[in-house]
Amino acid sequence: MMEVKRFPLPEVSAELGKMIEARLHNDGDVAEVVKALQARLTGSVATPIYLVLDPEDERELGRQDGPSSASTFVKFLRDSARRAEELARR
Repeated sequence: MMEVKRFPLPEVSAELGKMIEARLHNDGDVAEVVKALQARLTGSVATPIYLVLDPEDERELGRQDGPSSASTFVKFLRDSARRAEELARR
């Protein structure tokens, strides 16, 4: 589980600390509206999917499907943050 094994690592938590985190859990006994929201945002109800979205228009700035190494996840977060900064300068 990425949230347990990767998120607490200093290099990961430093990058996550620069973002606003929202979690959407679609496992277990959940309402269909939760799965519908995930499908709208990601085009899938598979888990895990990690997204970085522009808060203004929900544009996808980065996506990581499935678990990954800490270094791959940090790269995903940094690349996503860089895209957000580029959009903010426009």
